[in-house]
Amino acid sequence: MSPNYPMPYYQNSECYWLLRGNRGSPFEIQFEQFHLEHHQKCNFDYLAIYDGNSSNAKQLGKFCGDQIPQTIHSSGDSVYIKLRTDNSLQGGGFLAKYKQVCHEVLTVNRSHGILESLNYPNNYPLNEHCNWTIQTTKGNTLNYSFTAFDLEDGSDCDRDFLKIYDGPDAQSNLIGTFCGQSLPLAGSTTGTSLHVEFYSDGLNARSGFQMLWQVDGCGGELFGPSGSFHSPGYPSRYPSNRECIWYIHTAPGSSIQLTIQEFDIEYHPNCSYDVLEVFGGPDFLSPRLAQLCVSRSAQNPLRISTTGNSAVVRFETDAAGTGKGFNASWQENPGGCGGIFQATSGEIHSPNYPQPYHNNTDCSWVIQVDQSHRVLLNFTDFDIENHHSCNYDNVEVFDGPNNEAPLLEKLCGTQHPPPITSSKNLMYIRLHSDNTIQHRGFSAHFTEGFLAHISYLLFFLPRGILFTVNYCFSQKCLFLENIVKIIKKRRILYQQKTQKSQLLRWSARCSMACESRSRKGSQSWELIPKFLLLIKYYCKFYPHFMLMYLITLYAFIFTTESKQACGSFIESDSVGAAISSPLYPAKYPNNQNCSWIIQAQEPYLANGRTQQSSCSAFTGKANKSPALATHCVFPFCCVS
Repeated sequence: MSPNYPMPYYQNSECYWLLRGNRGSPFEIQFEQFHLEHHQKCNFDYLAIYDGNSSNAKQLGKFCGDQIPQTIHSSGDSVYIKLRTDNSLQGGGFLAKYKQVCHEVLTVNRSHGILESLNYPNNYPLNEHCNWTIQTTKGNTLNYSFTAFDLEDGSDCDRDFLKIYDGPDAQSNLIGTFCGQSLPLAGSTTGTSLHVEFYSDGLNARSGFQMLWQVDGCGGELFGPSGSFHSPGYPSRYPSNRECIWYIHTAPGSSIQLTIQEFDIEYHPNCSYDVLEVFGGPDFLSPRLAQLCVSRSAQNPLRISTTGNSAVVRFETDAAGTGKGFNASWQENPGGCGGIFQATSGEIHSPNYPQPYHNNTDCSWVIQVDQSHRVLLNFTDFDIENHHSCNYDNVEVFDGPNNEAPLLEKLCGTQHPPPITSSKNLMYIRLHSDNTIQHRGFSAHFTEGFLAHISYLLFFLPRGILFTVNYCFSQKCLFLENIVKIIKKRRILYQQKTQKSQLLRWSARCSMACESRSRKGSQSWELIPKFLLLIKYYCKFYPHFMLMYLITLYAFIFTTESKQACGSFIESDSVGAAISSPLYPAKYPNNQNCSWIIQAQEPYLANGRTQQSSCSAFTGKANKSPALATHCVFPFCCVS
């Protein structure tokens, strides 16, 4: 209950409660009375509840006003509660009851833990029926052992007893039924789950039990200012059908710099095969900072920074191809926000997001993508204290490595800013807040775009006849940015800024019916590397007239000299596609490693011929597949 309850609580005060219970059983909190000063965002008087042992844990709720909060359920055996009041209005306070629950408890995403009977080491309650399920990730098993065991004895354990099952529930294989004072033997599961049941009758309670468990396999909890970890089997190939989770914790008030020195896993444009994910927080509900599946050499490491002193790294593999894996390390950095991101894509967010950022915050991020690329920044959520000149709280975006670079944007308010693009491969972002009002903050996703990428737009009809130049772009809804050019044989047919263009609409979706490029039966097809994310949709439309000869159109998104992406995923239901080496017909650059995955819809088979050497084609989705020949141009042949 609040101080002085049921009388009004004190002004200008902060009160803290820490609930600690028996290991393995969460808390349930029910409010009976609740009267705190009201505010739309609970900025004056409030009660905050956290799912852990401090305010650094995930916030389960922040409450004020007169409405009784719903029942609160923690995920673990600790809850931290904070009551804060200001110097103005007072309410009658609150009254709440709490208890630990042990029925149908599921424990996931942990590498080890302790399970205890309620009230341990004191006597457990009478007439209690508890069951817990511990679930690990695929490809791993669980080990368990007992450090204490004291249950009422009985013939055939028919009074108080503990049952252990090798699986997720009581229908799984029974490992054993235990009672009395003898420690059960340590054991292991054959799969990913362990189910435990405890039953007590109405007589002769004892002190209960304490059981330790841990995951047998990859992953684990990592503590300290620095360290390293790697995929299973590294530097040899990692196994199939495996999921590994690492939990990294550094000192409170710090942040984590994660470096991946080498990265070689199976590629898919959506990372649907094998994937490495990084979450900026203690669990998978935290913002996902990166989703990685594009191989990189040790000479070009990936760097990812957290906002806060916790990170979760998840590595999952499918049943098919494998690679060498990865080797990673982490370093504790002073300060709880900001950092360096050196990756092709990722996410940054304000401290404590999606909860409000703190007063007097000053965080900065440096985003670096590969050379000959630039940074494309898109805010997915934005809520910063508003001011007509953004002089209170603000987010500044600079076109370079620090705040001495040209300022691209100074942002505040609640409207989503438009996408922001750097001129080179570096972007500097700074969040500043003053000492007054707090807001939710921001979340932003970045990816890399080519400094001078040429997107090939190949529009085919069923007979291979091309749409006209003007008609295509007057009837298509494109999602481009900056200067757009359409060039045929070095002659500019069209040039305009998309924001002012009457031909190109700044829209993520068209007003007509739109189709993605992979949809079957479309009348046109675009050959665009999927990871560019620059052209989102196109609209199917039948032209009034057509050209009877083939023309290749080049849509210049940027205006410098490099010409082509290095590798892509090509998915087609059309009559053909073309690929070429970077900068073709000029000389390709040094240190290039390009892969193209070409997927045709049934009933087509990919066949090809080499126009100029040399490149190789393989049957399947990776270079581990059997080699076909050196093919660079792929027409598609019907085999029905």
